[in-house]
Amino acid sequence: MQELVIAVYADERNICGLDAWVAPRNLRILSTIGSCWFSILPAWVNPSLSLDLTKLSITVRELHQVDLEILGRLPALCFLQLEVDNKNLSIIRGFVVGAGAFPCLVSCYFKKFVWPVVFQQGAMPRLKVLSFWRFYLREARGMACNDGSLNLGLGNLPSLQDVRADLRCDGAGKEEVEQAKAALMHEAEMHPNHPRHYIFI
Repeated sequence: MQELVIAVYADERNICGLDAWVAPRNLRILSTIGSCWFSILPAWVNPSLSLDLTKLSITVRELHQVDLEILGRLPALCFLQLEVDNKNLSIIRGFVVGAGAFPCLVSCYFKKFVWPVVFQQGAMPRLKVLSFWRFYLREARGMACNDGSLNLGLGNLPSLQDVRADLRCDGAGKEEVEQAKAALMHEAEMHPNHPRHYIFI
């Protein structure tokens, strides 16, 4: 089996946990977004066991920085749609996408992530499409990046052509959300590729 798409009616989603399932080694495409979920990132999602995985669409209830780093080492991954449970109290801050991560990724859709998600130089060198669907902003003190700015490092994505973000308040005030929108707009406008950008509140 090389391709698997799992679809469940929306009102039945909460009964469809996949924690006990193990993917075959030659799986190339897995899509469970909008239907089923994993409690944590499955152990089989790693560079040594998922060599052929090119397209991955999953929901993970609990995601940590180390999990994103594991995903970033998948050698063939071109498309990623990753949804998290942002109401999980352990997900209190955003993530850092480090240098060398996601070397083949072309399209990336982060769903229900918490601001900020920072892209370091050398991350996602082939990425063309970046989307944040329901990008949650919590209290203002948690919004700034390590350098105190709102800069997410979009300028470090050399192939970027399209940026979309749907910002949501989750403890942050309206002024902070407007600042975040302005920061994203500024980064997109200053990017040398002049990517299309659609930022909503």
